[in-house]
Amino acid sequence: MDPTEYPWKTLHKAVLLLHTIVLFGSERAIDKAIETYRYIDRLQTYNSALVQRSSLFSTGGTDYGAPVRQAA
Repeated sequence: MDPTEYPWKTLHKAVLLLHTIVLFGSERAIDKAIETYRYIDRLQTYNSALVQRSSLFSTGGTDYGAPVRQAA
């Protein structure tokens, strides 16, 4: 769950999926999901306008990271 690799929509879906796994998953799945806490912790300060991607498109402008921060 690297913010420089994935767009904000993908990160938001991943955080929601981990939340569902923690609520309804098996014990083994919950343990694996809890191990990803360090990645989720970093997403609490995610700002999509400040992410530098190695593509031809420039970033900046509007911050769409609010749903990601809220879910994290």
